[in-house]
Amino acid sequence: MHLKIQLSSYQPRNLKSPKANSSSVVFSFWTSTLDIVELALKRSSISCERVDGKLNMKKRVSAFQNFRDNKNVAVLLLSLSCGAVG
Repeated sequence: MHLKIQLSSYQPRNLKSPKANSSSVVFSFWTSTLDIVELALKRSSISCERVDGKLNMKKRVSAFQNFRDNKNVAVLLLSLSCGAVG
């Protein structure tokens, strides 16, 4: 709960939209770190997909395909536990 209170007032600084045709993958062992990064991206209007243990396999595949095929999705957020499994 404490993390959510801090995140509600978080304002990202110096995040810029990525260059055209570029993409990034952010790995983290902690999903709370992915929460922070996802919030910063959304507040900066940077589109992303997220894959973590909350998604079933069908939704994971869909997220990976959207990241691969949709040029508007610039960032893939991936928990290490899910990324290691495939």
